[in-house]
Parts: sequence; structure tokens; C-alpha cells
Amino acid sequence: MFLVIILSIAINGLALLTSKVGLFLDGNRELKFHAIHTGTVPRIGGLSIFLSVFFISIICYPQLWKFLFPGTLIFLIGFIEDVKKNIHPKLRLGATILASVLAVVLLDVKVHDIGFMQLPNIVSILLTIIAITGYTNAINIIDGLNGLAAGISAAFLLFLGVTFYEYGYTDLSFLCFSVIAGIIGFLLFNFPYGKIFLGDGGAYFLGFLCAVLSIKLINLVSGISPWFPFILGVYPVWEVLFSAYRRIKKGKHPFYPDKLHLHTLVFYRITRSNPKASAILLVANFVFSFIAFMLKSCTFCLIAEFFIFIISYLVFYKYLLNTAKLKQKTPNKN
Repeated sequence: MFLVIILSIAINGLALLTSKVGLFLDGNRELKFHAIHTGTVPRIGGLSIFLSVFFISIICYPQLWKFLFPGTLIFLIGFIEDVKKNIHPKLRLGATILASVLAVVLLDVKVHDIGFMQLPNIVSILLTIIAITGYTNAINIIDGLNGLAAGISAAFLLFLGVTFYEYGYTDLSFLCFSVIAGIIGFLLFNFPYGKIFLGDGGAYFLGFLCAVLSIKLINLVSGISPWFPFILGVYPVWEVLFSAYRRIKKGKHPFYPDKLHLHTLVFYRITRSNPKASAILLVANFVFSFIAFMLKSCTFCLIAEFFIFIISYLVFYKYLLNTAKLKQKTPNKN
């Protein structure tokens, strides 16, 4: 794992050197009015995670190519977008769906049941493709603060990796911890100061691996509730669903960009600090993930935790909105 961290650090260092001559910079600021950061920053931090994990995993466990092959496809389409910034969203979505289909075929991963009922095979396959595609894009959508998407993914993989190890799947546990090591090398440059960003490639790669590995876990271990990995990833999933709902409610496209994500509200209404806002959400997410890990075999308990999360999210979100309205109504005192 130490070697993965070193490789990740070296690749990020090289990326920063190339940025000094104007390569790989986040230059389309006018197209990203919803972004929090200022200035130009290289968006290829995901390259360090992908390359370090790819080489170490293939060397130590060659059979992991079945995970890394579709993961490579989804990384590349995101990486090209990071560099060229002209890949149409429909093409990126199509590549994500293709990678999801490849995962189903190569790895035989399927969401067979939802904890309290078995699913027909065709429904299982379709739900699996939707779940992998959806979570891959969900991680990309919450990638708005330093360390947020990477930190959420690291916590997800930590609890997956420990669980794989508990049940004797050392190769899959190795993959989880290798990705965490790659993330650590990235975060040394990204958190708290944001010298380099994860980019679409990195976010897609992390989201894809989290989704595929979580489904593989519930396929391999019958005693694990399918709600366990769902709770590990509930924050980005709910963020996407809730954002789509509130936009549709206002008559807008469900994927219309705005500054009303939970992470942006925490930044603007509480901290005014990018890393502090990220830290608040990471700590809250880790608490829910740890509880899910302790209850990973109890579907009823995890469903209860899901509703507690939703209620907590909505109450906190409403509080942030009310705080904004109160500040607007309060007259300035000279």
C-alpha cells in the first residue's frame, strides 16, 4: 500500500509541474458558475489514483483485470473530458452504461434482491446497470469541495475492504485498500488547499469501483444485507435524487446546475471555508457509514437508518435555507 501512495504522490507532482506550463488546467470557469473554487487548477488528480491502483493490482492480483477493464473505460471518458472539456454529456452517460454492462457480463454482478424480496433476472440486470451508472455519476456530482468525493469514496471502500477481509476475499480487500492508498496520495495535494482536483475521470473511476465492489460483496456473502452498501453510499445517491426533485419542482431540468447542493449551502451558510465544509460532511457521512458497518447483516436496522438519514438531511437542509432567508431579512446595522 505504501508503494501505491508513493506512486500517487509522484504522479500528482508531475501533474502539477505540467500545469505550470498551462496544461490540464480547469479553464472553463465561465461555464461553471456553480463552482466554489477560484482560479485555475489542474483537474487530473484522478490519474494518480487510476494508474497507481491499476499497476499494483494487476501485478499482485492479475484476476482483478475484470474490475479494472471496465473501470479503465469509464476513467478514460472522464479523463478526456478533463483535458478537452468538450465531451457531450450523452456520450459520457453512454460510456458509463457500457462500462456497467461490461461489469455485469465480466463479473456476474447483479442486485438479486433488495433485502425483503427476490427480483426477476431481467429486473435484476436492469437495476444493476442503473445502480452502477447512477452511483458513478453521483460521486461526480458531489465533487464540489476539496476532498469531499474522494473522502466519501475512501470511507465507502474502507468498510467494504474490512468486510471483504473478514470473509476471506483478500484480493477484493486488497483492491479496496489500494484505492484508499491512491486516494491518500491524491488528498495530500487536494486537501485542504486544492492544488489539484479529482476531475471527472477520478470521480467516475471511484464511483464505478464503489458500486461494482459493493454489489460483488452482497453476491458473495449471503449474510450481508444489500442495504449495507446502499447506506455507505446514501449521501451522494440522495443528493442526486433530492436535487433532481427540487429542480423539477421549480420547472427546471433535473440536471440543471445550481448552488443549492448541500455541500454548497454548508460552505455559503456556515463555514465560508472549503475544507471546513468538506470536513463537516465527511464526519457526518463517516458516522452513518460506521453504524451501517456495525449493522451490516440487519436489513430492518439499515432501513431504519436510511429513514433517519433522510430526516436528518431534510431538517439540516431546511435549516440552511432558513438561515439564508433570515440573513436576507435582517437589516444591516451601521
